[in-house]
Amino acid sequence: MGDWNAKVGSKPITGITGNFGLGDRNEAGDRLLEFCHNNYLFITNTCFQQPKRRLYTWTSPNGQYKNQIDYILCSQRWRSSIQLAKTRPGADCGSDHELLIAKFQIKLKTTSKTARLASIDENDGSTIELEPDISESEIKWDLECIANNKAPSIDEIPPELFKILGDDAVKILLAICQQIWKTQQWPKDWKRSIYIPIPKKGSAKECSNYRTIALISHASKIMLKI
Repeated sequence: MGDWNAKVGSKPITGITGNFGLGDRNEAGDRLLEFCHNNYLFITNTCFQQPKRRLYTWTSPNGQYKNQIDYILCSQRWRSSIQLAKTRPGADCGSDHELLIAKFQIKLKTTSKTARLASIDENDGSTIELEPDISESEIKWDLECIANNKAPSIDEIPPELFKILGDDAVKILLAICQQIWKTQQWPKDWKRSIYIPIPKKGSAKECSNYRTIALISHASKIMLKI
């Protein structure tokens, strides 16, 4: 949660913003969207239809200007847990910003009673096959969250290729992710990034007039979300 002074605009971006952003995107909004993309976050208060007065988060002292510049960010993995996000106009919070709230619900995993372990000396125990740490449904969900038309990294595999392969891609990615989970060893291509400088305003000779974006393997993004 924070005052980002960023306007992300009304155009939805798959996996990051919903259909209910306001205004036109500014430069700070570009940086915020890049931050969300690189860290697998989505902006909760652009995803719920509300009256505009519950979407604006800041009002100028004279009441003439209103903007949506405060946001609550959440991991894309927990997106389904967010039930509501809106402002509370008129709440006494000692600021020209409106109080921004979000409602979420998390289902806690129930734990079964631990069974008494068999004695090693008795040799009468039973072998239990452990369930995979990562499920196919997790891989499918994370794969759907990756937007299309994104540049590939050093492995030159675009996200559309995984989606075309469908279940075959899910099974391959599941096996790789489970192996990483157990061994903590990542493929070399998944650990490498390509950094691209993007010019901003001003002289192209000044390094400070550039911002960088990092291109990482789309396959590694799936593991990072788990």
